[in-house]
Amino acid sequence: MVAERRDILLQMSEDETRAVVCDSCSRLISAADRSCPHCGATRIGGSTALRVRALLRGRSVTKMLFWANIILYIAGLALSGASAFEGGGAMGFLSARNEVNAFLGALYTESIKIDHEYWRLLTCAFLHGGLLHIVLNMLSLWSLGKFIESEFGSTRFSIIYVGSAISASIAVILLNSACVGASGAICGLLGAGLALGVRVGGAWGQMVKQQLLQNVLLIVILSVSVPNVSWQGHAGGFAGGFALGFLLAPPIRRSAASTAEPPFISMLGGIALLLVPLSFIITIVGGWFAPGMASTGFRSNFGAEQTVRIAKSARIQLAALGAAGWSLEIPKGAENALERGDAEIIIKYPNKLALSLSVRPIPEAGVASVLSSGAKGLKIIEPLKTTDKHADIATRDEESGVWSRVHAHDLGDRVLLIEWSAKNPESQAPPGAELMENLLRSLRQE
Repeated sequence: MVAERRDILLQMSEDETRAVVCDSCSRLISAADRSCPHCGATRIGGSTALRVRALLRGRSVTKMLFWANIILYIAGLALSGASAFEGGGAMGFLSARNEVNAFLGALYTESIKIDHEYWRLLTCAFLHGGLLHIVLNMLSLWSLGKFIESEFGSTRFSIIYVGSAISASIAVILLNSACVGASGAICGLLGAGLALGVRVGGAWGQMVKQQLLQNVLLIVILSVSVPNVSWQGHAGGFAGGFALGFLLAPPIRRSAASTAEPPFISMLGGIALLLVPLSFIITIVGGWFAPGMASTGFRSNFGAEQTVRIAKSARIQLAALGAAGWSLEIPKGAENALERGDAEIIIKYPNKLALSLSVRPIPEAGVASVLSSGAKGLKIIEPLKTTDKHADIATRDEESGVWSRVHAHDLGDRVLLIEWSAKNPESQAPPGAELMENLLRSLRQE
């Protein structure tokens, strides 16, 4: 037995690897082993764990998170331009425009429940609403983060921080709110610290609990007294952090820097850190090439009609308008409203572009007469075009400055009116015919 262990140690020395204990049989093995040579147990995440440890060796995750927040805040200011100086109040000074933060990954209920952009549950924790907002959060992260990381270790700390950020966002969504900021994740660190004090116990644990409970009390006071502070995010982050901290905290204090984590924990920590850049890549690339409701505002600065054309779409039923069995796929807008009194659906998009849908009885004079009567008093930009089943016209209201492109479609017993309108659009012309063609291609009777 002694000779066998000596041979293993010599081999590990030659490979320049560290000795670790098998999670299954507690025997000494090489950290490079994917399975235990004694009991054959598979070490989940063994090779991944080695890469994560090599990446984090000598590095502080707290610093990485700190600079990630700073860089994204500066990016938001740069994309906002001069309007970053227009924010009002102490919390709004030097703030990115709302549409910029929305494009970068701010959290909105509609983005999760309608567009299913679940990556925003994490990206929102790295964006901030103003200079004071990020200063307060980063001071808290710097001081509290270093303590929690030193006690839990970098990989466990990564799991706690990312998990708390996500749990904070889930609480915000469940209570139909919206938010940006790292405070939910920071509250999770508070919860993890309290859980550590509970697990360790003794004089040291009691001291940790007393100090952190003072911070918790301060957070509670700020959450209920300062306007626009997301108490939902604070509560959700604290709960998630406490649960993760209790699960991951060692029952006795240890030196996190010198303790080799189980491979599975190291792998989870690496995945948690990887989720941060991956979430931002998905948010920004998706917001540019297939924008949802939250991204259309910023994206439309580079062409309103192009943005609407490539925006995510949703199929709606026209039964509420009186056309049972018919449906249409429409681009998702920044604001959707159903005007039941006028039996009209209006979808508003950025840059004053709007889509309206309504259904009317077919007049005796035919489909084209609907547009002819509606165009009275308007300047005809493109003359009326008709076929047996539909009619099109483009007009401008000289008094209001609204350009319109209207299509009337014969549904058999009724007429569907589709109107794209824009007030002083960039092109100074009616909305493009391609927008109308895209809608008509999706029209179907079920």
